[in-house]
Order: sequence, then C-alpha cells, then structure tokens
Amino acid sequence: MNQHINPPIGSDQKEPLILVRQDGEHDQSRLLTIVIASYNHHKYLGEAFSSIVDSKVCHRLSLIFIDDGSPDETLDFAKSYAFPPSLHVRIFGKQNAGLRDSLARGLAMADTPFVGFIASDDHYDSIGLSAAIAMLENQDHSDICWVFQAAYLEGRDGELVYNPDWASLFASEPAARERALSVEFPKPLLLQSTIFGTRLLRRSGAWQDGLTLDDWPTFVKIAQMAHDPAIDMKAVLEVVLCHYRVHSGGAHNNTARQLKICLEVAESGVNPEFRREAMSNVYSDVALMHLHEKEL
Repeated sequence: MNQHINPPIGSDQKEPLILVRQDGEHDQSRLLTIVIASYNHHKYLGEAFSSIVDSKVCHRLSLIFIDDGSPDETLDFAKSYAFPPSLHVRIFGKQNAGLRDSLARGLAMADTPFVGFIASDDHYDSIGLSAAIAMLENQDHSDICWVFQAAYLEGRDGELVYNPDWASLFASEPAARERALSVEFPKPLLLQSTIFGTRLLRRSGAWQDGLTLDDWPTFVKIAQMAHDPAIDMKAVLEVVLCHYRVHSGGAHNNTARQLKICLEVAESGVNPEFRREAMSNVYSDVALMHLHEKEL
C-alpha cells in the first residue's frame, strides 16, 4: 500500500508523505499519538518499537513513524515489524527534509488528545509510558505540557537527565517560568520525555517558524501561552518516560553550529523583553562549555 499524504499547511516541504503501511484502527479509545521521526537509525528501531509494545497500553496508543529518506534499511524494518493488532500504526516515507519537517507532519496527523515525540535512536521506558497513560486517563482537559523524567543511555547509562530544580521551574508562576525558559540556555530540555496536548501544541505554531532548533523554541512557545491558568505545564520527575542517547556528532559538540542555532532562538524565538539576556546567556554558556576546544 503506497498512499500519498500532502504536507501540512505552512510546511515548506512540497513532497508528499508516502503511507507504506497501516495497521489497526483509530477509535475514540486512543489517548496518545507517538510520533517517531527517523533517519538512518535502523539498528535502534527494534528497541524503540519493543519499548512501546512492552508498555501493555497499545490499545490506548497510535503510532506514526516517519522515515526522512534514510539510505539504510530503516523503512524496510519498520514495514516488516510485527506490531500487535491492538496498536494503531501508520508508517510513512518521504524525501529527506530534516527533523522539524517530520515533527510538523506528525503533529498535523495526530488524531488523539495527546501527542509525544521521540527520536528513533531513543526509546520509551515501558513502565513509564504505562504510568503516563494512567495519568492522562485521569485528566479532565488536554491543554497539557508535562515534562517527564528521562535517563541517559550508553556511557551515562541510567543517569537521570533532570534534577529537582526543573520541577521548581515548571511549578513557578507563569511569568517567571516564561522568563526562565526564554533566557536560560537549555541543558537539556527534551521533546522525547514530554507529552503535549495536541490542540495546545498546534495552537502554539510549533515548527512553523523557520528556526533550526526543534526543542527549546517549542517550550518557549508553550510557556508564552501558559499564562492561561487552564494550561498545565509542569515536570513529573518521579516517572522516567524515556531513555535518551547523546551522540558524539550532535550539535552540542559543534561550537559554531550550537552558537548559530541557539542565537536564532534568542534573537527571534523569545519575547523582546528577554532577548538581550537570552543572547548573552547563549554566548556565555557556549563559550564556557567549549572552552577546552579552543574554538572561541
């Protein structure tokens, strides 16, 4: 089955998605759409998929997998994986257009009250995913941005990503929270361990602003909206939702690229009253973090 799906409104990418596999049915019992954006991560996919299946809540989930034109066996593996019939699965391929394009397309197709995003080289914690679903089932609204705990993989295996300060930040008053998320260089702030209300994230205009960075500006947008007391924005650090892999070739190890993409956010992604401080913090943090590389 090859079906063409047009790009979302506002996307610069003109090439359609190609639906190569669809299993299961969408119904009102589905609570969370998981979007897996993938490029050249064939060797990690088994772990990513099995972490979802092992959560035992597939009947509450919808999975959207988007391969960004991988030259390896990524798409073939996803097409042939034995997903349980209780999981609603859609597998897409497309020409390479980058992570933000995949995220925007996944959000446009999400058809559940909540949505989460994870890179295909990371994976969910099965127990944490089940616990998150239980929490979502007890909500009376879907305007939510919940940052769950994450744990590192490989060289830092098991080390927790967030310290208790993050819980305090998200619990602070909306104005203080927006300022903190706007001016503090993220260290890190993960889409992978976050669940968003689908309607809320769409209203924010996530990944429609032309910025390179996918995570920091997204949280800033939500913080800007979360002065409305009806919007929940908090950290749930007692639940590990995902396991996160840090690659040596990532932007955090490339001083020039990191400076460029973070300055983009500071210059145009935060409110003008925070811009000068945000830019200053980007310069100082990148300089201090990479002093040993002598690339200043």
